[in-house]
Amino acid sequence: MPASSTLIGPNANTTWTITGQNRGTLSGFAQISFEDIANLELGTGNDTIVYNNAAAEIATSISDAGGDLTFTGDTLNLSNTTEGTGRLVIQPSSAGRAIEIGGACTTPGVLAISAAEFNGIQNTFTSVEIGNNTSGTLTLTQALLSDNALILRSGEDIVSTAGALSVLNPGNDLSLIAG
Repeated sequence: MPASSTLIGPNANTTWTITGQNRGTLSGFAQISFEDIANLELGTGNDTIVYNNAAAEIATSISDAGGDLTFTGDTLNLSNTTEGTGRLVIQPSSAGRAIEIGGACTTPGVLAISAAEFNGIQNTFTSVEIGNNTSGTLTLTQALLSDNALILRSGEDIVSTAGALSVLNPGNDLSLIAG
C-alpha cells in the first residue's frame, strides 16, 4: 500500500501499537499487523495508541470517531492532525518521565510534545489531558494556545520557562494538577 493509505479501525475498544513509521499492530478483537499506513481512522470505542520507540509515528492523521483516545509512550511522534470527539489523554509509559510541551523539544529523556504537535490537536475533543499522577515534571517551553479544555497533570511540578498557556474557547477550563 502507498504511504497515503488509510486504515479504518473497528467500533470496539482497541489497542494500537505503533512500532515504526506508519506501521504497527492492532489488537482488541484480533491481532493484525499493518505497514505503510499514513492515516488512522479509529472507531467508536475507546482507543489506546502505544508508541513503543522513538521511530514510531503515523505520518499524516489520526481521527477518532468516538470514545476516548489515549496516547501512551516515553517518546511520541504525533500526526499533523489529531482529532476525536471524546477525551484525549497523552501520557508517558514510564513513571517519573518528565514531559516537555512547546518549542523544538530537543531535551533528551523526556516525553516531548512540540508546538507543531500540540497545535495539530484539533478543537473536537471534550478535553485534552497531558500527563498523569506518576509523570515527572511537566515543563512548558513556549507560550501556547489551546482550543480544548486542557488538563496538565504531573506527579511532580508544572513549570513554565517561556510564556503562558491560554485556553481560547469560553467555557473550556485550564486545570493544572501537580503532585
